[in-house]
Amino acid sequence: MNRPMMVAPESRKHPVPAGSARENAAGDLAVMFGALSVVAFWAFGVGVLLGLGALVVAAVARDRARATQEPIPVEAVLGVLAGLSGITAGVLFLAAVLPNL
Repeated sequence: MNRPMMVAPESRKHPVPAGSARENAAGDLAVMFGALSVVAFWAFGVGVLLGLGALVVAAVARDRARATQEPIPVEAVLGVLAGLSGITAGVLFLAAVLPNL
């Protein structure tokens, strides 16, 4: 019995198009870290660490965009803003709580 050969789907034969979800994963990760830093500002430094992570990942997204001559993704900018907000809230929380311990 002859069986037909299995052929790979068309989507696997082509490279990832510009502006796709895979290409913008670093910007999405920066937003996620930034949002988590805002939510976890009260957790004794966890919010500050997550905010720093958001800044680092946003810098990676910016560098990738510059390397490919693309505009900086909006997600990277949002990640920076959320990360800075989480860092600020975390530092203010630590400044308010640590003297009372």
